[in-house]
Amino acid sequence: MNKRDSTLWLADPALRWCLDSDQPDFELRATRWLERMHRFQATDNLLTIEGGDQRAMAWLSWTPDDEPSEAEVTALQDKFEQLIADLTAIAGDEAVDRFLSYAEAVDGLLPDVPCHCLSAIAATSPAAVAELVHAARAQANATRGSAGLFAETADDTLADALLAAGGQPGGQAWTASVAVRSFWWPSQAEGEPS
Repeated sequence: MNKRDSTLWLADPALRWCLDSDQPDFELRATRWLERMHRFQATDNLLTIEGGDQRAMAWLSWTPDDEPSEAEVTALQDKFEQLIADLTAIAGDEAVDRFLSYAEAVDGLLPDVPCHCLSAIAATSPAAVAELVHAARAQANATRGSAGLFAETADDTLADALLAAGGQPGGQAWTASVAVRSFWWPSQAEGEPS
């Protein structure tokens, strides 16, 4: 992950809340946190839009209907436990507790259908958000069995941009002082206008 990526993500209200941005060394802790999260996520899940001053990025994941095997569940649990240990070393127990609270709030908003999920969104403009959504929807529409695209954010400006990009407002969840808002774009049949 390069410095430009981490700088773009530093404005995220959820990250700022998780890592208590009022405390000293926020940027250092956040950069290390983001680097660790970047290693946890599959690199090919990072969706990036660039062009001139327009830049947007987010993690695009796929939640299929298939049940994972026991070996896959064990491997993911081990990987997640290591992530939590590493994040605790970077920012402490309180930050990890906040991160887990935020993740739980997001999980409560997820639709109960196989879908694509756009999270940790960062962007320089509403136009860049619209391009990001367009690219994510193209992947959702091209994936057999995907019911659509789900997106979440705690950033009011990004929420407005997601709404302007055609997102149907979903639920909202509060975790402490952070409001998580969700949006939905149903998959479209091939040849349908987007």
